[in-house]
Amino acid sequence: RFNPSSAVRCLTAAIKSKYDWFCPTWGDATKSMRDFWFNEFKKYCKWQPKYEARIRRIFDIKGDVRYRGMMYQARAKYAKSSVFKPKYIPEPIWKELIHHWASDKKFKNWSVANTVNRASNEGSSMHTGGSISMGEHERRMEAATGVKPTMEEVFTKCHLKEDKSWVDKKAEKAIEGFKRRKIELTELSLFQNENIDGLPCETQPIPDDLTIWKEVVPKGKKGTLYGFGSIGSKISSGYTLLSSCSLASKETHLEQELIECQKKVKEQQAVNEEQKLQLQNQHKRIESNESMLAALFGKLNMPLPPNFASASPVQDGSNEIGDPSNSNNGDDFDVDLDDYI
Repeated sequence: RFNPSSAVRCLTAAIKSKYDWFCPTWGDATKSMRDFWFNEFKKYCKWQPKYEARIRRIFDIKGDVRYRGMMYQARAKYAKSSVFKPKYIPEPIWKELIHHWASDKKFKNWSVANTVNRASNEGSSMHTGGSISMGEHERRMEAATGVKPTMEEVFTKCHLKEDKSWVDKKAEKAIEGFKRRKIELTELSLFQNENIDGLPCETQPIPDDLTIWKEVVPKGKKGTLYGFGSIGSKISSGYTLLSSCSLASKETHLEQELIECQKKVKEQQAVNEEQKLQLQNQHKRIESNESMLAALFGKLNMPLPPNFASASPVQDGSNEIGDPSNSNNGDDFDVDLDDYI
């Protein structure tokens, strides 16, 4: 898709800039014709060279869709007035197109089938999105809220009418089936993540919205994803432009896991720092007490026990035996001198 979607107008202008060939459909246009239109398109839009191939692919996809729309509008206006002729189509080419639409058997069969489908809504995808693409609706929703919309939110935006009813039964069936399946998978995930004692254990994520949608909602005849316009046609090939919708729930879950992990790391770091401080204080008390005991043994002219060999007696006179300053931080040492006499 183009971003912004208004680039499609530039594509239309490129086609209208020179229409000197007879081509009822985009597929009938020669490579040189499409190359010319693409070069005209470049005059209206600019991009970095590294995106050239990708934009050309999108140009051909959008060109096919837009070309059909232009031809449909031309036929509809001609049906209302036989003197109508698009300004961008030369008179000889226009007469050839009129003759083709009136006589070509393949086109007439295709036209009749489309008319029947539009009347019955069979195989069609009705929506309330207007001429704006689904991708553009998605971008506008994100710009308005600052949050990427989910797949369900985009579908609802483009298929729910002002009176809160769905555009057709197909849309209602699709969204209700999606919601129901999502609830089932959520409940199943919670059930499977309880241990034998009924206590919760590590939660396993449910499938993302795209996976659930593809499971519940049948694809179109051409493998397109129902309810998401032209961007749905990329799903089957693995190249989807609906990433923010299809992966929203999965991304949210991963973000929550990351935040939780970061929180646990910070908590563990705080515990480690506290334990380190307590250990340092304990070492200081032990060293102080060993020094006091070494001084005591020195005054009694007694040899130090082996484990006190590295202790140095306190030299400060303020640490005399019985001096109140020998409070040793509240630690009580009961020394039985009989063990050393």
